[in-house]
Amino acid sequence: MVDAITAETPSAASPATDEAVRQAELLSGLTKLALEMARAFQAQGVAALAAGDADRAGKAVAGFNHLFLGIRRAVALKARLRRQRREEQDEADAAMLSELMELAAALARGVQAEGIAALAADDLDRAGTAETRFSSLFLGIRRAIALQARLQQQQEETRREAEDRRQDRQDETDGRRHAVAQGVTRAIAGAPGVDTDAKEQLTVDLWDRLTGDERIDADLADTALPIEALIASLCRALGLPPPPPTGGPPTGGPPAGGPAAGGSGAGRPGAAAKASAPATGPKASGPAPHRAGSNLSRAAPADDVGGPEGERRTHGIATGEVLDRNREPIPALPEDDRPLADTGPPDTPPPRDRRRWTDAERTGPRKTARDARWRRLHRLAQIQRHG
Repeated sequence: MVDAITAETPSAASPATDEAVRQAELLSGLTKLALEMARAFQAQGVAALAAGDADRAGKAVAGFNHLFLGIRRAVALKARLRRQRREEQDEADAAMLSELMELAAALARGVQAEGIAALAADDLDRAGTAETRFSSLFLGIRRAIALQARLQQQQEETRREAEDRRQDRQDETDGRRHAVAQGVTRAIAGAPGVDTDAKEQLTVDLWDRLTGDERIDADLADTALPIEALIASLCRALGLPPPPPTGGPPTGGPPAGGPAAGGSGAGRPGAAAKASAPATGPKASGPAPHRAGSNLSRAAPADDVGGPEGERRTHGIATGEVLDRNREPIPALPEDDRPLADTGPPDTPPPRDRRRWTDAERTGPRKTARDARWRRLHRLAQIQRHG
């Protein structure tokens, strides 16, 4: 699918991998040798028990038990190594354990018969020895059964993990296929001079390539290959220009809203010259702070901010200051948490026992209201200044 075709060469295995494979082969070979020796010891033990030779049978049982233990440990070690390499368990190991359990069971039955005969003859020493040998064989069988169950569980877990990884890779490939299809579909929809029938045919060709080309499937599975490269390659294969980036302007076009696009500066003479002229710093005349804040201020009646009636004050929104006629800042009034005096219902008559106010007292509510309005303006300026 991509233009550059590179020859694929199989990567050489790492030295650690080679060593792990060699160790696994060595362990498997030794396990097979131990199994052959265990078969021989078991046969000698069964023959000795049939001949009534308890001493020779005991030596054969001891040798078989040591080999049985070694094989179980080798099988467990191989299972752990395979799990680390995410490989499935070897069915031969389970078959080996099953064979050893059958051999141990046959030997245990002969030892048990000897123990029963010793008990019938009141020979407790010989019966105790038989019981010890039987118990060791019984323990080996139980541990082999537990090991088989653990191997089966690990086998199921390995298969589930492999299936999950396969499904994750398939989902990722499907997602990349969907993204490529969207990109090429945008290119088909925006292709100039192509009628509707031709666009439909291009869409059919696109999906035929995405679903039927094995090379495209391999490229989609290669997560190191960018989606944009896949889209551009498919567009070239279909004879289309690559689409612009999602959400961006067309390649080589002017910025949106500019003069070339018919923006606000397209019809004004000298707009291009102003746009290309270098930015200059502020002029030297006039104080810079007042000029910078001139667009962030508004006029307000003086009585709204505690001043005399009939005059106006300048309220700086950015700085939160109130300026007088000489543009000097007026100190802020202290905060007053007292409730307003004129917040009650307007038609509520005063209580009968309430004394009459003097003229000086009647001016208090108006001043308090002006102070409250000033505080609201001051807080609004603080909020706008500090965001």
